[in-house]
Amino acid sequence: MKLQYHSPCINKECRNVNVLQEYKRQIVQCEGCGQEYEFIPTKTVKLSAYYRAAGNLNEENPKDLIDKLSIYGKILELIGGIYGDAFNDWGMAEAERREIIANGIYHRPSVDGGETPSSDKKGEAAGELLAKEARRKEKKFEAEKERWRKAYDSTSEQINIMKKRYDHLVNVAKGGV
Repeated sequence: MKLQYHSPCINKECRNVNVLQEYKRQIVQCEGCGQEYEFIPTKTVKLSAYYRAAGNLNEENPKDLIDKLSIYGKILELIGGIYGDAFNDWGMAEAERREIIANGIYHRPSVDGGETPSSDKKGEAAGELLAKEARRKEKKFEAEKERWRKAYDSTSEQINIMKKRYDHLVNVAKGGV
């Protein structure tokens, strides 16, 4: 099965979406306006191509259902990789936030203008204030991580449903109910 990748033109006035046959970095000439741009494939571009290919298959046909299961296996593999990347981003953002807080507490300016370690509530508050943006970034990455984990779980469930559907289709084809 040949996958097709869709790439919107970078020209904001052109609303054309170019259909590409290869998942590789390439120079593309827009079929609508003629402008050239570089197509840089991402995992999510590949994911959408897999979903599009799976959507074109007939679940009532056992062969198509097996093909769809195969595609969903590839989708699950991709989602697992994206989830791993998101988990890493979240972990790095958490480490950055903790480092900012620790530095804010340890290097809080003293009354005389020097830097003195501080372990009181004001020092903790100063560290927390310094980490405000890092905390927001961390929460954004955590939400993305959870989104991909849930996508992985739901895709696994869809695969299980398709397996049961296939078993049912085979049973009906043999004369069962």
